[in-house]
Amino acid sequence: MSSWEDFKKDAIKLKDRFLQKAKQLKDIGKIKLQIYNIEGDKEKCFKFIGSRVYEYYKLKRRRSVMADSIIKDNLLRLDKLIEKIKELNVELEKVKKSNIKADNI
Repeated sequence: MSSWEDFKKDAIKLKDRFLQKAKQLKDIGKIKLQIYNIEGDKEKCFKFIGSRVYEYYKLKRRRSVMADSIIKDNLLRLDKLIEKIKELNVELEKVKKSNIKADNI
């Protein structure tokens, strides 16, 4: 095989590696953006719950806090957001580990 053929073969492998790496980085960025957005929603939930609980505290209705359906709904939403973040972090680790395969091209 000529050196030109070897060069061409190596260039194709390198191109494929760059494309795979670019896809991996895109996937990592996409997942991190999702996590960032969900973290923002989680913070809003915490703020809303906190302000609602504080209102009850100021009104001296402390027993009414857990009877408030709005607080319960936000607590359930908060649990779902936390679970989604955990799932996305697992997915992120899988994508990062796929780096090993990309480096072996």
